[in-house]
Amino acid sequence: MAEEKRFYMPGHIILTQEELTSLVICIFLDIVEYIFQILLLPLAGDIMDIGGIVLSLYFFRWVGLITLIELIPGGDILPMYIITWVIWYLLKKTEETRTQERYR
Repeated sequence: MAEEKRFYMPGHIILTQEELTSLVICIFLDIVEYIFQILLLPLAGDIMDIGGIVLSLYFFRWVGLITLIELIPGGDILPMYIITWVIWYLLKKTEETRTQERYR
């Protein structure tokens, strides 16, 4: 099996390539919405929001449903993609910790 690439960050945060890629995409989606103000309007931004929701569901499975808040008027103000990534990451690490403790 190929060894999974890991990226080490200060503060003992270790990200796999999948985690880092999904984080970069989430940051990109949230920043693009803030840079291009037209994307904060209901119909213009909904196209990008739907694409972001599909990506979130692909990367984060059921946790990606949180990004449906993007479709609610005013929901674009919050960085929902980044918030979703953080929740997904914390849940994933909690599950990994439980699994490791179970097999000790």
